[in-house]
Amino acid sequence: MAPTCATIGWSASLAAALVALVFVAACGPTTPETTKDAGSAVDGAVDIVVDAGADVAPCALDCDDDNPCTSDGCDAAGACLNAPVPTGTSCGKGLHCDKGHCGPETMLLVPAGDLWQGCNEAVEGAQTCQHDEYPQHRAFVTAFWLSRLEVSVSDYGKCVSDGSCPTPLRKHGVGDHGALYNWGADGRGKHPINGVGWQQAVDYCKWRLPGGRLASESEWEKAARGACELHPPGECAQKMQAYPWGNSKPDCKHAIVALHSAAEETGFGCGKGVTWPVGSAAKDLGPYGHQGLGGNVSEWIESCYVADFYEQFKDKLAVDPVSPCDSEQLRGVRGGGFYDPGFDSRASYRHGHPPDQPDYYVGFRCARDVKAPAK
Repeated sequence: MAPTCATIGWSASLAAALVALVFVAACGPTTPETTKDAGSAVDGAVDIVVDAGADVAPCALDCDDDNPCTSDGCDAAGACLNAPVPTGTSCGKGLHCDKGHCGPETMLLVPAGDLWQGCNEAVEGAQTCQHDEYPQHRAFVTAFWLSRLEVSVSDYGKCVSDGSCPTPLRKHGVGDHGALYNWGADGRGKHPINGVGWQQAVDYCKWRLPGGRLASESEWEKAARGACELHPPGECAQKMQAYPWGNSKPDCKHAIVALHSAAEETGFGCGKGVTWPVGSAAKDLGPYGHQGLGGNVSEWIESCYVADFYEQFKDKLAVDPVSPCDSEQLRGVRGGGFYDPGFDSRASYRHGHPPDQPDYYVGFRCARDVKAPAK
C-alpha cells in the first residue's frame, strides 16, 4: 500500500519555514491525515491519526511493505506503521484479507501462537475427559488458513465433475444407515459431504487450492478453542475453552447435535434425523470465525490417531507436533456432529477412524499454509 506522511507544526521563524517547505515537497500538504485501518474487528488493529499541530518527526518516505492487506502510514514518532485492513477486503481474484494476510476467500486465518492442548479440568471436569486427552500440554502452532465451513456436497461434486475426485464410497439410500448419507440425496447440495474416506478428503483439498491439505490435530484444536493471546498472561492453561463457542454445554441452540431425549436416529440433527446445510448453526462459531467445528459432521484431520501421543510433551513445548504414522493406522477425527448429543463437541476430544472406511458422521474441511505454493 502507498505510504502516508505525518505533518508537523512549525514555529514562525524563517528557518523553520524553509524546512517546512522542503518537507511539504517530499511528503505532501501539511494537513491532518487519517488512515482508517481495517477494521475494528481485527485483533491489534489501530487507527493511524496524526495531529497537524503535533511536534513529531517526519514520516519515513517509504512505508510500503508490499502487502495488500495492510494500511501503511506513520506513528507519532514518524516511524512506519502497517496496520491490517478489514477482514474481507479483496486482495486478488478469489482472495481476501484476514489479520493482515492475503489468502483464499473461503478460508480464515488462525494466527501463530501457543495454546494448552488437551483436557482442561478447570472447565471440563476430570470425569468428562478421556485418557488420551492427557496430559494437558503447551503447544506452538504456526499460522495457517482453515476453511470457514465444512466442504459441502455441491463443493465436492465440482471435483467429481472435473474428474479429479472419485464419487463418495458411501451413497444415499445404499447399505446400513443409507438415509444418513448425503451424496445423491435430493435437496442436500448445501449439506456437508459425508461418506468419503480420508484419502478422498486429502485429494479434494489438493484439487481445491494450491497447497490444500487437511489440518493437523493441533491446528484443528487451536481453531476450535483459541490460544494464549486471547487470555490474560499466566492464565492460559486454565482458560482454554471447552467448546468452539465457549464453555456452555452443547445443545441445539449452539450446534447441530442429537437431542438427548429422543431415540437414536429420530433425535439426530436436532430432531430432523439428518445433517443440516453447512453454516446453519450461527452460534457454533470458533474464536477465529470458523463455523460448524462443534456439530453437523465430525471432520477428518491430517494426523494419525496415537492414543498416548501427548505423553512425550508432559514437560516440554510441542512445536507443530506431528504424530507418527503408517498407511494402516487410524486417522484422527475431530469435532462433534448431528449423531451425538454433544460429548464429541468438546475441542479436546480425540478419536480415530480407519481411513478407508467412510461413515455417515465424518466429513472434512481444508487447510493451507500461510505461504502456499503457486499453481
